[in-house]
Amino acid sequence: MSAKNSVNISFSVNGENFDDVTVPTRQHLADYLRSQGLTGTHLGCEQGACGACTIEMDGVAVRSCLILASQANGSSITCLLYTSDAADE
Repeated sequence: MSAKNSVNISFSVNGENFDDVTVPTRQHLADYLRSQGLTGTHLGCEQGACGACTIEMDGVAVRSCLILASQANGSSITCLLYTSDAADE
């Protein structure tokens, strides 16, 4: 039996759709977001204790360093830095 090393998922980040993107099965959501240039999501302790990686996923604050990118399939994500930038406009 072969292991599947990646999955295709779709979700939105700050209102931008990410449709049918391929992510490694073991990649954390924080790492994926940063790889897409969304560097407002910081990595601090990488254990969820410091809160530097906090994002809003489907209206709930979550630690993106503890969630796999594949778990975001179908979700609406807001990076908190984006929220404060939008409030300044």
